Amino acid sequence: MFGARIDGPLRICYDPTAPGGVDNWIEADSPLVVASWPIIPPARGAYQLHLNTNHLRMNRSAARTGSGAVEKQVLLANTPSGYIRGWREIRTTGPSLLVAACPENGVAPLECGAWAWVQSYASVLVDPDGHPYELEDEEWLFVAA
Repeated sequence: MFGARIDGPLRICYDPTAPGGVDNWIEADSPLVVASWPIIPPARGAYQLHLNTNHLRMNRSAARTGSGAVEKQVLLANTPSGYIRGWREIRTTGPSLLVAACPENGVAPLECGAWAWVQSYASVLVDPDGHPYELEDEEWLFVAA
C-alpha cells in the first residue's frame, strides 16, 4: 500500500490498557480509499500526525516489566510552528491522507524518522492531558489550520 485518502474526520488513538495488545489505531467514519500509486502530498501548511515509536517501545517495556517508569507521551502533531504532543488521542476536523514513505517513489520519511503518518490540512484537536474520553469540547487543544 502506498497510502490512502480519508474523506472525513479521523481519530488517532493510543491506549496502553486496550485488550488484545493493540495499543494504537486509527478510527474514521468515512471510508478509507486505498491508493495504488504513491501519495506525494505538498507539505506546506500541513499537519503531520504520527506516533513516537521510541516512546511507544519504552511504555510497552515499562508495562511488561512492571518497572514503574513514568509513561511518555506517544502521539505527535507536527505543525507548521513545531511539535505538539498528545497523550491518548488526536482528532482531525476534515479530510486526511495516510502517507507511507517510499524513497524510490519520491516520498522520504519525515525528519524524525517516521515512515507512515497522517497528513491533514484541516484543523487538529490534541488531547493535552491524557483523558480524552472525559474531555469536554472546550478542553481540547485546538490547533487551527
